[in-house]
Amino acid sequence: MYYGAWSKREGHAPLVNLGGSFQSVPSAVATRQGDRVDVVALGTGDTLMHRVLVGGRWTANWEDLGVFGNSAPLAVNLTTNPEAVSLFVLGTNGEMNQTVWQVSEELSWKALRWSSMGGNLTASYFRS
Repeated sequence: MYYGAWSKREGHAPLVNLGGSFQSVPSAVATRQGDRVDVVALGTGDTLMHRVLVGGRWTANWEDLGVFGNSAPLAVNLTTNPEAVSLFVLGTNGEMNQTVWQVSEELSWKALRWSSMGGNLTASYFRS
């Protein structure tokens, strides 16, 4: 995965190689007035991978969340008070799994508690 930045004053910055190996597109969400960006994507081991950009610096490595995914994840900033991010991913047997992270200084999402929203969704488009 690569990261690129652009500013009106400096234009395009060189691409930064973030490494990793993925089988889905990433989902990124900006929080704390854009000072923090969390990125999640489905790794080649079928688990969600997470990395954080804070104040212009990336965490050292991708964090394996240990959560099985059967689709690309979707991260949504809920813009509540306190600020929170909701994360969705298709799990086994077609159920939609969801969690909420309260925005904080914590860099890891490893301890998030996931719950099934149910459903009978298909991943055939993703796994064909």
